[in-house]
Amino acid sequence: MTQSSGSRANTLPVGSPRLALLCFATIAFVGGFVRFVGLTEVGIGGNDTIYYYTLAEYWSRGHFVFSIGDSVKVSRPVLLAFNTAALQLLGHTDYAIKWANAGIDTLNIVLVGLLAWLSSRRWLVTIAAATVYAATPMALWAARIELPHVLSTTCVLLAAISLCASIERNGVRSRSAWAFGAGLGILLATLTHEELILLATPFCLTLLLDSVWIRQEAWLASLLMPALAALAPLVGVVLLLSAGSAEVADISASAGEAPTILFTMLERVGRNLTVALVGSFSWVSAVLILAASALLVIKTAQSDRLNLQQRILAIFLIGTPLIAIALYSLFFASLFPRNVLPLVPLWLTVLCWAPALALQRPWTQGLTLALVTLVTVGSNLSSYHDFKVANRRFGHEFPQFELPSPENWERSIYRLSISANYDTETYWNHWRNIHTALKDRVNEKNRLLVVPSTVFYAPGRRALQTDAYFGDDAIYRLDHTGTGLAQLVREKQIKFVIWTTGQLRRPPTMVSLYQYDHRWGTPETIDLAASFGIPAYSEQSEGNSVLRFLQRVGAKQLRVFEAGSWDQGRARVFELPDSQ
Repeated sequence: MTQSSGSRANTLPVGSPRLALLCFATIAFVGGFVRFVGLTEVGIGGNDTIYYYTLAEYWSRGHFVFSIGDSVKVSRPVLLAFNTAALQLLGHTDYAIKWANAGIDTLNIVLVGLLAWLSSRRWLVTIAAATVYAATPMALWAARIELPHVLSTTCVLLAAISLCASIERNGVRSRSAWAFGAGLGILLATLTHEELILLATPFCLTLLLDSVWIRQEAWLASLLMPALAALAPLVGVVLLLSAGSAEVADISASAGEAPTILFTMLERVGRNLTVALVGSFSWVSAVLILAASALLVIKTAQSDRLNLQQRILAIFLIGTPLIAIALYSLFFASLFPRNVLPLVPLWLTVLCWAPALALQRPWTQGLTLALVTLVTVGSNLSSYHDFKVANRRFGHEFPQFELPSPENWERSIYRLSISANYDTETYWNHWRNIHTALKDRVNEKNRLLVVPSTVFYAPGRRALQTDAYFGDDAIYRLDHTGTGLAQLVREKQIKFVIWTTGQLRRPPTMVSLYQYDHRWGTPETIDLAASFGIPAYSEQSEGNSVLRFLQRVGAKQLRVFEAGSWDQGRARVFELPDSQ
């Protein structure tokens, strides 16, 4: 293994390390602040987010299940254990998991900087990469909800940092330990989000390239490090298959559908790569990242600018996303942009490292990286108006090209304020506001009836029945369609009725009914129209029958929401007289 003193000099920090550390710490602090601000006012909302929260509540009670009722199976034990730990350590509040995610993504800012430093050994690159990640809208969005993408990014970052450390080491024991650490990181990532098992391939190829190219080891010895790195992910595959993971089952089932025509495969890879870049960032950033990748390839071929280890790392940073997306395209025709958040730190390191390598003087490097950071952050914010990170249809075709504009900037800031829950006047905090309004009134002797029957009813996705809110003191009428309202009120000791259109679903034809005490029945067919004695079911027809009952018993409507608020326009609360 050789390296010239001139190449090593180019990797030394530029400027004062203390000043650089201060700037880096400031970025991490500001990035953490925007992730935490206002989280206690959001509540549990959304769809999968409620499901992950409910699963964590089951785990915290010692019920280590991966599904609830007939809902989808989620074989992600690392994620569920993390969420459970958040509830146990931070309390059974509706923001505990959000706090944990915000905290772990603040750590991600630091880890992104560490990855950039280990790759480039330049403070300017470290600061620029951390800054862009801290301000990336998709990362901000993911850090403020209960989804798995932030934690999976942490696992991939730890794996990448371990791989960097393994390449830097000379001793077999040290290299082996760090190589196994990289594999362990991929294992944790796989048990957080199944598709990340695909990253094991580029990680192992990188270690094999390091052994063969740099160290020129014998073929048998050269397989040691990749084998150690692959060991942990293989364990993850066994665990997922034994748990019957829906994602792994989908991969296995679709493997036979892999395209046989080369053009189709190339089109799919190109489209998925474009969707990943544009969906994670913007068109401008995608072009900059591709240009930076090409520039880094050129500089990698120039041995006087990079030592051998850095050349390996450059190949790793560029090749890993390409290989992972190519493998993904073998099994899936479209890509969901938010699933590639773990690849974002690799792209950002390339984006910030390449310009620094192309320029000689520190001040030109600084100005160029400042410009790249400003343009990237600005274009990413301007491109967010389509909310691509949660739009499954976005990945089915090539995204339309667009440039930043004042109109898009305004629309994007508004969209981000809603989707990342900075603006809480949406359905995201609707259930929390209901709980806040009624928490001092609803109890086991004065329960709350929730109507209509199409209010978000899937098992594990009923926010009002979580422990953070009303639990079993919230009665969903869907579970009692065969019982008349008067009888239901008596049997369940219902005192309040809420009619809400805050989050409705299509009328169910088959559903698992809740049997209370965290138990669910088997799926059964249901006919709401026949149950309610009406020709055809609609929310309005059910609402009319409920309203007639409330008028007949003398219920009074309560004013519990602020006039003109989002909740006041979508929900009405009634109090039944004591005689009922």
